[in-house]
Amino acid sequence: LIIWRIEKLKLKKWPQESIGTFYEGDSFLVLRIKSEDEKNAHVWTGKESSKDEISYVSYKVLQLDQKFENKLEIYYESQGRESELFKSYFEFFTVVKGGIDSNLEQFQSKQYKAKLFHVHSIGAKLQSREITINRKNLDSGDAYLLDTGLKVFIWTGKKSNSFEKFHMGCLAQKIKDMRHNKITLITIYEDSTDAID
Repeated sequence: LIIWRIEKLKLKKWPQESIGTFYEGDSFLVLRIKSEDEKNAHVWTGKESSKDEISYVSYKVLQLDQKFENKLEIYYESQGRESELFKSYFEFFTVVKGGIDSNLEQFQSKQYKAKLFHVHSIGAKLQSREITINRKNLDSGDAYLLDTGLKVFIWTGKKSNSFEKFHMGCLAQKIKDMRHNKITLITIYEDSTDAID
């Protein structure tokens, strides 16, 4: 599985530790080679992606197909309407607000804008989406992750299942790995004042 993001009308390889994370202001090219006979290319476009980015990534997928002697199956994915095939590639599938102009190292800054993610499991897969930060958005049956930059809080509802809790921990660890272990993970259980680092 190889992923590229369109950055200033150039393809830039997406880092391994960020696979499964997409930005709604960007466009991505995803190549999945399963076997000699099964090669899939997906164009994923966020809802805030520019027309130039969409045109460019559509052109690049055709170039990629030529490189593979026109043997690629090409799919077009738009944010919120992703195919089951596309989502099956990722253990964690997350869409984040922002785009190329959002500096990934910005978490070290006091200007970092906190993000709240609603995490839910669908079978053996985990999906998350960014939602508005508001206590009213927390539901006892689900799990949530609040990313404040240098601290990441995991909030688990009292009715959330162990599968969701496990995947929430994995997602938090993935964020920690992306930031080179420079953050603190804090778990909070609903109706408890205790927090564990």
